[in-house]
Amino acid sequence: MKSAARSDEWTLATVLGWTGAGLIAGGILLAGVNIVRFSPRGEPLTTPQGGGLWWITLGLGLVVLGVVLQCNGRDPDAGPAKRRSWGYTAFLLVTGALCLAVACVGFSPDLFVVTAGSDRVHRADSPGTSTLVVTLVIALGMVLMAAAGSWPRLQPQSRSMPPAVGGLALVLVIELGLRAAGLYQATEHTVAGADAFPDVPVPVPTDVAEAGWTWEPPADTDLVAVEPGAFGP
Repeated sequence: MKSAARSDEWTLATVLGWTGAGLIAGGILLAGVNIVRFSPRGEPLTTPQGGGLWWITLGLGLVVLGVVLQCNGRDPDAGPAKRRSWGYTAFLLVTGALCLAVACVGFSPDLFVVTAGSDRVHRADSPGTSTLVVTLVIALGMVLMAAAGSWPRLQPQSRSMPPAVGGLALVLVIELGLRAAGLYQATEHTVAGADAFPDVPVPVPTDVAEAGWTWEPPADTDLVAVEPGAFGP
């Protein structure tokens, strides 16, 4: 029973450690993709509120992955006891807290309709949302690696690669989910009952004798076309 418990603990540590490493690697890759797709269009690579502070999380993520690779290169066959280090865990907790602080500073409630509280205040910002995702996934990866309690061993790759790939895939899911949420905007509309519509639609006038009323589209709204309806145009 004791041996089985140790085996389960080691398996959980492997999943947590390499999923966290996959999240960090995915955040770094996402940052590179953002630079390629947004910079040529002249869009600033900044978080909505925190400016360029997100570069700090990118640097910390590179440092953490460098430490893991260095540990694996120095002692690739180290056992669980040898890989446990309070200094390593404390380092991850500190860097993870810094990345989380950068994400909190960079977050703007205007990014999403739910947090903005009004469609008028909501402002979609694809580069800002994607850059914010970089800080979030790197911070989450560091928290998971700290929860593992030891640096993840690369060998055997049959146990390290699946959770690492899962972490990379999770970055894509978070990126697509938050960007879709940022682009979502509820449309206010009213549906009239069936009895409110006449059997024969009102004809569209061919000329105008006088203006009975005028209407202008709300701010930030474009008038695309005027179409015939049940009560006229």
